[in-house]
Amino acid sequence: MKPFYQSPQERCHIPIKLFINLGVGSTLEHRTDIPNSIFETYILVSRPGSTFTINNLHEGPDTTITFPRDADAILFSFHTLVSFFERHESIIWRLYTQEATPPLHEAIKPCYVELKDLPRIKSARYTNATSNLDANEIRECNLKQWARVNLIEPNVFQVVFPSGRLTTFARRNPHNNRISYRREDATTTSQALRIPFWYVLRIQTGNPLPRIGKSLWLLHWANAHTLDHTHLFASPSLLPQHTSIGYTRDLGAQFNNTLTLAPTDTTFAVEITKRDLGIT
Repeated sequence: MKPFYQSPQERCHIPIKLFINLGVGSTLEHRTDIPNSIFETYILVSRPGSTFTINNLHEGPDTTITFPRDADAILFSFHTLVSFFERHESIIWRLYTQEATPPLHEAIKPCYVELKDLPRIKSARYTNATSNLDANEIRECNLKQWARVNLIEPNVFQVVFPSGRLTTFARRNPHNNRISYRREDATTTSQALRIPFWYVLRIQTGNPLPRIGKSLWLLHWANAHTLDHTHLFASPSLLPQHTSIGYTRDLGAQFNNTLTLAPTDTTFAVEITKRDLGIT
């Protein structure tokens, strides 16, 4: 693991933040009583087998999500929380589920992403189709449909995004400058229960920070296509602007030299050549 500071005089505060209360709700607050701190470090602990019970926002059965099977929902929630936390003294959050609405079925239709928005991929070459869908009938992914931010009170936000795990597929008549994605159920094993739904991340913000807090977040990562995209398949406004994020692996941390890209070992239904991103 790379050192967090250069000398004993440049000490940093390392509060351990467990992300195990995702479904119950939790609070994050910036520390103000550390005069010699360079930055704060937060560590997400979400080990394989960790489960979270998510309540329905209105009425309905609870949902259980498990890491890393539901890594897409957990990672997306984490990055969204960080983007709010870097701008406010504190945040209180809770993750819910909500029944499907017509916009959801439109949002989760198979679609494609240009290679320019997938920084890890240098080139793609299709050989055999794994789907009957024709490339000319697939639209470009509309990220504004995938994640919506609603202000429901002056300091309460709702970020709504689809359930399911992103996977890739090879379509007929492909374009080698595009990768196609679709969502597959990740929360149940019964075919009869595979019904898509919305996740609703409700965030209550504290007072705005006078300046962006310097933080380093260490996130336990998983194989998720969410990490392939420049903006994690969301609006750029939902990504942290000034916070560094590294990714834990084994007993250390792994990141590229700008602390911006996560490692990933996702599987593609197409032959791809990856870029060298300087992951260490």
